[in-house]
Amino acid sequence: MTDSDDPAAHYKDSSKLAVRGGFHARYSNVGWFGWVDARLNIAPGAGVLDVGCGPGWFWAACRHLPADMTLTLLDQSAHMVEQATERLKHLNIASSVVADAGKLPFPDQSFDVVVAMHMLYHLPNPAVALREMHRVLIPGGRCIVTTNNPRDLPQIAALSRHAFGSAIDDMVQERFGTPVALDLMRQHFTEISQQTCEDIYQVDDPEPVIDMLLTMPPGDKADTQGQARLRQAVGDMMTEHDGCTPMTRVQDMIAGIRT
Repeated sequence: MTDSDDPAAHYKDSSKLAVRGGFHARYSNVGWFGWVDARLNIAPGAGVLDVGCGPGWFWAACRHLPADMTLTLLDQSAHMVEQATERLKHLNIASSVVADAGKLPFPDQSFDVVVAMHMLYHLPNPAVALREMHRVLIPGGRCIVTTNNPRDLPQIAALSRHAFGSAIDDMVQERFGTPVALDLMRQHFTEISQQTCEDIYQVDDPEPVIDMLLTMPPGDKADTQGQARLRQAVGDMMTEHDGCTPMTRVQDMIAGIRT
């Protein structure tokens, strides 16, 4: 694993994540956070663990959480945990922990729900983290993960491959894209369900595309020539589509039950 796809290095702060979040916020028609929130169905009094909590944007956007649930925040980045704790101080936070997803610092059967949103593909072995998530869930508890569908933003991946020779989506799909995620979830949980969120972006400005690709591996390590190839490729794409390029966004939420 290189520094550019090492989550500890890449997500030591939220600046790169904010650039990508800004791109999606600008062009999305279906609010992803609201879409997931409406489908979580967290029971009153539930103890919830968020593995890879990031800066806490998701929980801050939720409108369907029971007031008496307790939330435990965990991330490998101390900066992320600090940001999330401050942002979510209005919620009932049980603890905020800096730790590795592959070695959760909690006793067996500690939580009713464990959530890992768009983060397991950053791990060299997501199956290890899923075993840990299974361990800390109570019998009958739910594991909820989200990831990118293989049909997600093929235009962005094509631009990255053209400019840099590869795309982060190659790693995402190999490690924990939807087909792999479903297979791994079935190895650890029962009653597997999949829900798919689809959207069409109408991208009318090359700069947000360029900025986003330069925050993601391998673009975050691109040299001057690579950046020039990217800018040319994005410009050509925009010209081909008369200045407004449609892009398909497809994300999945997968849930399973611990027996």
